[in-house]
This record gives sequence, C-alpha cells and structure tokens, in this order.
Amino acid sequence: EARKTLAELKAAMDEAGFAAGTVTLQAEGTNPFYLMNLPGVRQRLSDALTAKFGETYKGIDRFESVGSAVGQQMRNQGILAVLYALIGILLYISFRFDLRYSPGAVLALVHDVSITIGIFALTGLEFNLPIIAALLAIVGYSLNDTIVVYDRIRESLQLGMGKTLVDTINISISETISRTILTSLTTFLAVLSIYIFGGGIIQNFAFAMLVGIIVGTYSSIYVASPAVVWMDGYLARRNPAPAKARSGSPQASRG
Repeated sequence: EARKTLAELKAAMDEAGFAAGTVTLQAEGTNPFYLMNLPGVRQRLSDALTAKFGETYKGIDRFESVGSAVGQQMRNQGILAVLYALIGILLYISFRFDLRYSPGAVLALVHDVSITIGIFALTGLEFNLPIIAALLAIVGYSLNDTIVVYDRIRESLQLGMGKTLVDTINISISETISRTILTSLTTFLAVLSIYIFGGGIIQNFAFAMLVGIIVGTYSSIYVASPAVVWMDGYLARRNPAPAKARSGSPQASRG
C-alpha cells in the first residue's frame, strides 16, 4: 500500500508541474512518511496534494529549502574533504613505504572516485552529502586493499623474491588476490543487503558503496601496482645512483 501511494504521490507531483522532483519512502509499516525533494514552492505542492487526496491529506509536517548558495557551499566542502583525504594519503604512503608507492595509491583512489561519480552522472541519481560520505568511505576501503598489496610487495622485495620488480609484483599480487577478492565479496554482500532492503537516501549511499567496492578491488591490483613500476623507472632515470643504492627499495631488487 505504501509503495502504491508512493507512485500516486509522484504522479500528483508530475501533474502539478513538479516533474523534476523526487519522492522517497522513508519508513514502511503502520506509519510511513515520505521525503520530497523538488524545485518549487510549498503552497503549490500543498494544493496539488489536497486536490489529489482530499480529506485523507493531513498536510505537510515539515518543508525545507536549500538555496543555491548553501548548496554550493556544501558541494565545495565535500570536494575539499576528498582532496584533503587524498593529500593525507599521499603523505602517509610516502612515510610508511616509499616515494615510489604514493602516486600509485593516490591514482587508484582518484580512479575509484571518478568512476563512482561518473556512474551517478550516467544514472541521474541524486548526488548529495551522504554520497560525499560514501566517496570518503570508498577512499578508505580502497586504500586498505592497496596497502595490503603494497605491504606484500615490500616484504617480497626484502626477501629477494623475483628476478625483476615486475616479477616481484606479480608474485605479491598472486599471494594477496584471494584475500582481496574474499574480503571485497563479503563486504559487497553486506552492502547489497542494505541497498535491497534500505530506502531513501541510504539506498543511494549503498549504491555508491557497491560501485566503489568493485572499482576499488580492481584498482588496487591493476592501477596501483603497475604505477609502482612506472615510478621506479621514472626515479631511476632521474637519479639512478641514489635509486640503486637505496636499501630495500624496488630499484635495489631489480635484476
């Protein structure tokens, strides 16, 4: 019944000239309520709902409007939050591992965030602050996967596994790929249940997380790790002597 009413509400909004608006069911059961996000004025909406439902319409409990200035401020703060996170990650990876590793980690995170935003642009889903929170969660999740692979690469280099850096990275990925896939799969299933049974804003949040888990698993293997090879070669060409002398670095372990 609540789902049927949801469709009727949307139809009433379309008839009243609010076709660009959205309406979502926030709770089911004996006392459902609906969240409407639409351009326009409160009175037009109230008149349209009164004409559609008559005496059964009890009025609007709360009406909120976010102006363009506030919306722009929220957007800018969200973008800054993502940028600060990327800068912090760049410094952290450089400190914990080596300068060769940090660009690949950041590149993988930019890859994950860009694809997630692109999917939202293609599907036309609402992009709001909860989605910004989802992007930050994706950054953290993808970074965790990347660090697991990087840590294994560093250990393999110290043990002298592989004749070249490429061989060492391939061995390290082979040793960690089962863990990466299983962890991502269990997380994916948990978030999928939220997407299926959740409603309203949390559903879009879960959708962003689903996309992020998929691309994050891919990028930690196929984006971050190859970038280490590129950075190793780049630094070796710029300053070959210090790169070869660095103990435990990728260049020192290359054949």
